Amino acid sequence: MDEKLAELHALLASLLRCHQQLVETAIRMNTCLRNQDVVGVRTTTIAYDELACQIEDLEEQRLELCDTISLPGVIQTRHSSLSNIIECAGTEQKTLFADIQQKLKATIKRFSEINASNQVLLAESLSVFGQTMEIFTRNTSAPIGYNAPGHKEPETIRRRLFNQIA
Repeated sequence: MDEKLAELHALLASLLRCHQQLVETAIRMNTCLRNQDVVGVRTTTIAYDELACQIEDLEEQRLELCDTISLPGVIQTRHSSLSNIIECAGTEQKTLFADIQQKLKATIKRFSEINASNQVLLAESLSVFGQTMEIFTRNTSAPIGYNAPGHKEPETIRRRLFNQIA
């Protein structure tokens, strides 16, 4: 296998491993969100961010490497796609690259599904949090009693848990 293609294959294998770790992290995040484990969400978020940065770095390296690969039949453009490289590679290389490309696609699809679930769980959690905050900060200047004519209590200072000025 050509030296550049071998380097690309190794880079794609690293990218696949990072994506697989990201899927595992997303699953842990999902579990933490379902169990309302705030500490777990915090630590998982840190791991999530680190993996996202690693993937970004590997993607940049992949793009740079794809720019340097010249195969017969590959039109030299900025950031040649992996599909173009696979089409023009030899039979053995086609099989290797097609296999890793399929694994990457499947892993990214799985990540997208879990991530969508996590977004829904986060939205629900924030909604409940917002409703709870509304209960704590509700103004109590309405008449007191069971729809009986009553007198209004003097306007109280509205309680706030967060600085509303900033």
